[in-house]
Amino acid sequence: MCVRPANYQSIATSDEPDPQTNGPVRHHIYIVRDWHGIATNASNEHQEARWFSLDEPASLNLASGSYPEIFASCI
Repeated sequence: MCVRPANYQSIATSDEPDPQTNGPVRHHIYIVRDWHGIATNASNEHQEARWFSLDEPASLNLASGSYPEIFASCI
């Protein structure tokens, strides 16, 4: 992503749900309220990068099933 966060806050940490495949990783999740640059999908790490409604995450193929609950806690 070609974005530099200007106003952000840590909202959650999550351990890797599949450490056998991806190793023992701790993911840090931030809410970003202001940024510089344009969000683009700059690598093949993500299928797509876009905004979504609060109802959408339940139907998306996300890396973790805990993301919808984390997103809802930000509202």
